[in-house]
Amino acid sequence: MSSVKSTWPGILHSLEKELTSIERMARQVDLALASTFIEGRKPTNEQRAVFQEMDILIQTVEDIRNFAARLSEQMPDGQSVEIGYALEALRLDRVVSSFSQVKHDKKTDHGQVTLF
Repeated sequence: MSSVKSTWPGILHSLEKELTSIERMARQVDLALASTFIEGRKPTNEQRAVFQEMDILIQTVEDIRNFAARLSEQMPDGQSVEIGYALEALRLDRVVSSFSQVKHDKKTDHGQVTLF
């Protein structure tokens, strides 16, 4: 990837934004799982464990998001950081766009979707 620069507040703001999106998706999955697995019947121990793991996932993402938000408030604005190499590790164009501020057509998003 070519040279891409950003500031620490910008990087952390993008991280916060992505974590907010992950948190929202996890909450939707949690609700979908709950309605699928518990339609009028008592959940199994395995289902309870899945719900507990999902709750921990949501809380962890929320904590990391809050940490990034607070950290970005304390970072001096203006020091730019080369992030091109780090962006090469990302697969989703949407995430690359979020961190690099380079806009991509949503139709070109590359990633792997696993259907069960």
